[in-house]
Amino acid sequence: MTRIKSQHGSLLLEMALILGILAVVVPSLLSLSRSQNAATAESLHQREKQRIEQALEGFVLSRGRLPCPAQDGETQEQFVDDRCELQSGDLPYGSLSLDSLQQQWTMTVADLAAAGVPAQHALHNTKRWQLLSLQQLSEIVLSPTTSTSGMNGSALPALSICNFNPNQALPDGTERGCGLQSLHSPTAVVVVQPKLPRTDTSTSIFESNQARSQQFFITRDYSSDNPMWMSYERLVHLWMEGGWIAQTPPS
Repeated sequence: MTRIKSQHGSLLLEMALILGILAVVVPSLLSLSRSQNAATAESLHQREKQRIEQALEGFVLSRGRLPCPAQDGETQEQFVDDRCELQSGDLPYGSLSLDSLQQQWTMTVADLAAAGVPAQHALHNTKRWQLLSLQQLSEIVLSPTTSTSGMNGSALPALSICNFNPNQALPDGTERGCGLQSLHSPTAVVVVQPKLPRTDTSTSIFESNQARSQQFFITRDYSSDNPMWMSYERLVHLWMEGGWIAQTPPS
């Protein structure tokens, strides 16, 4: 009987030791697995953003204009009569020759409606240089470069990239400029961001950028979650590289 009790006590001790080891090892393994999954998801996300950026630039180089957003659930851009029918919509991955995207993406393009004719659709009309010069268009886009309420009366693109500060109130989505937030770039001409939030990182930037067509926010804390954008300066560089800028101004 004594031997049986001794064996029983030894077995309980061994089980306790095993459970103690598992209690230490299993959380570490789960944490390592979650870290590896997050790293894999982050790598896929970054590669997808890079593919989209390359597709956007390739489109500008080959077409001489910015692509237009697609209708919700569609793959082709809504482009009619040398202008976009939508300012915001789905990323037209079919028109961009993209496939096998892991995420759904939305796209917003700059609106020069406040500039009037002939600059109104100059970012999408390949005949723009028949009506205005690069200098004239650049003066419209690049001046002024402040984030004050005075932007409401300007002809700037209705896209501002703002530095996100959680301690400052966000401007209304229908306003131009950054409000109380600081301005990062006033010359964005196209912005692309995920359509759905990423579950592996903070959603504060995603939530802040929802239902916006005038300004978008970025943060250093979660830079991988920031929307991607193309600046007007980059657009001009691509126009020059693709040979789309006339050598002489219009008469």
